[in-house]
Amino acid sequence: MDCIIKLYSNGFLVNNEKELRRYNKDSIGFLKDLKDGILPPELIEKCNEDVNIILEHHLEETFVYAPKPLVQPVTLENIPAPSTSSYSSSS
Repeated sequence: MDCIIKLYSNGFLVNNEKELRRYNKDSIGFLKDLKDGILPPELIEKCNEDVNIILEHHLEETFVYAPKPLVQPVTLENIPAPSTSSYSSSS
């Protein structure tokens, strides 16, 4: 199983998690284990098989969440009525 860890200037993602993990006291043990070549206990618990750790360095980039798309719900009021005009072709 591959485990992709993407390192950004403002934090890191593990296996494309939705939440960016910040570089702080909560993540220092995880990062120290990786640096020391040790599989963090969190990954041992999630994976019952061999794990390939893939580190992607994006340290020159700041992670920014993609904006949520603005979607207008479809209702009967905002669907245009079909056109009733007839088309004539001139030859």
